[in-house]
Amino acid sequence: MDPSVLYSEKPGPSDPNRGTAMRVTGAERVRADHEPYLTDESRMPGGFADELVFAAEEQQVCETLAGAGRSGTPVTVSGARTGIVGGAVPFGGILLSMESLNGFLGARRPKGEGDWRVRVRPGLTLEALNRILETGVPAGNGGPGYDPDRFPDTPRFLAESASWFYPPDPTEKTAHLGGTAATNASGSRSLKYGPTRNWVTAMRLALPDGSVVELRRGECVSEGGDGLRIRTGGQERVVHPPRIRPVRVKSTAGYWGGMPLDWIDLFIGSEGTLGVITEIELRLARKPESVFGGLAFFRAEEQALSFVRRAVSQDGPRPSVLEFFDAAGIRLAAGRESGSGRSVSFPFDPESAGCAVYFEQECAADRMEESMEGYGRMLSGCGSSLDEAWGAMDERELRKITDFRHALPEAINTVIGQRKRTHPAIHKVSTDFAVPEESFPGLFRLYRERLDPTGLEYVLFGHIGENHVHLNVLPGSEEELKAAVKVGRDLATEVVRLGGTVSAEHGIGKLKKHLLAIQFAPEDLDSMIRVKKELDPGWILGRGSLFDIP
Repeated sequence: MDPSVLYSEKPGPSDPNRGTAMRVTGAERVRADHEPYLTDESRMPGGFADELVFAAEEQQVCETLAGAGRSGTPVTVSGARTGIVGGAVPFGGILLSMESLNGFLGARRPKGEGDWRVRVRPGLTLEALNRILETGVPAGNGGPGYDPDRFPDTPRFLAESASWFYPPDPTEKTAHLGGTAATNASGSRSLKYGPTRNWVTAMRLALPDGSVVELRRGECVSEGGDGLRIRTGGQERVVHPPRIRPVRVKSTAGYWGGMPLDWIDLFIGSEGTLGVITEIELRLARKPESVFGGLAFFRAEEQALSFVRRAVSQDGPRPSVLEFFDAAGIRLAAGRESGSGRSVSFPFDPESAGCAVYFEQECAADRMEESMEGYGRMLSGCGSSLDEAWGAMDERELRKITDFRHALPEAINTVIGQRKRTHPAIHKVSTDFAVPEESFPGLFRLYRERLDPTGLEYVLFGHIGENHVHLNVLPGSEEELKAAVKVGRDLATEVVRLGGTVSAEHGIGKLKKHLLAIQFAPEDLDSMIRVKKELDPGWILGRGSLFDIP
């Protein structure tokens, strides 16, 4: 078979137990009965859909896309709606929910390779996969168990599944795995393990015309500028790879344009604009022998930055996590935890903390004491100490700190939700910038220099080990929102000048598409739009995300 040609496949067989796709028709009925489906965590207002389709199997996805293509009806793909850039917010047409297309299909271990791969449907959540790995019980989201005919080695995997884990660690554990691939999600562990792209080995996709293709990593690769030929129903079309100026940092801005191009990477991170994932295969890693961590406190941010640089450049294993909290973020997260109804006892005073860095280190069991001593020396050299840190030596204590860390985005959303009651038009203004290492200290100072004189409330936190911290501005009025948007645009221009990206993790969606023109030259954008037109000439998928119809 010619490796430069991708052949379409028949959709998976219908399951008579699932029946036909559930459909809700009429914009008023969709809003009345299913309003939460019309927005996502971005809280982008104004969403509406003429029809809501709950697809329970691949064939229903294909039928929906094929019908939409014939009528020119836009289709917005909806997962768990945990995104924060409005990608799942529909503005007319069909809203295609993937939550019913869920379940664990099985596991395989390729010959000659040591890692297991698990095959799942896109609606399976991250927490459901983790539960399956921990318990060895192949169930989740109410979906079916594994497929013994396709994956006969699954019982052997389930007997040892507790020894394996899925490294990508997005904050939202309720995120659908299909959604994390569609957005190339990353998280706190991406410092060591990279984003979702690094762990996707295969996927099935329903293309905008309703045809199905199977992509396996390494099988369809363009070495130069060669296009990929797709044969569907006796017809052939060519899709040309995008030619995009590369950046030296992790980035989720626009389509993947690395060369040579493995075509599976074009669809990973394409935000539901090029195809709909119907199955996905993920590579697992062995659990580390030991993990320890701590939330270390610093009086000055320069001390925290120095500690991060030492930790990243230390001899020996790289930290798996390095996360920053400024003073405002610590207070917000602590307030969220304290107000959650749970009994919380912090081993520190949230009001007196200058800033903090959360670190995790994986190591062999017999090297833990040595590794901890190394961190103690680094902290002492940066004005802090292990004695003053909130330490964690086991999974239960690590979970307490990670719960605290995850409380901050929740707290920010709560604040914005409360303020929207008085000012419905406002929303948080968040940046997702990353820059090369040599540029990060200057950018960090620039955040303070630009924001402090404005009087705007804001928080800095995030993946400092990757030179990627999130700036979240919390406006209290429409006037403050305008000021925050202007600052964000000015900072985006500076980030690109420094060789960075306008989106390192959360994607572009509908809310940030204006930033693509800051990062990319017109010819870069034209090459992305060409790919979109070649795969989706009717421009039905994800209309309004990434680009406007040219």
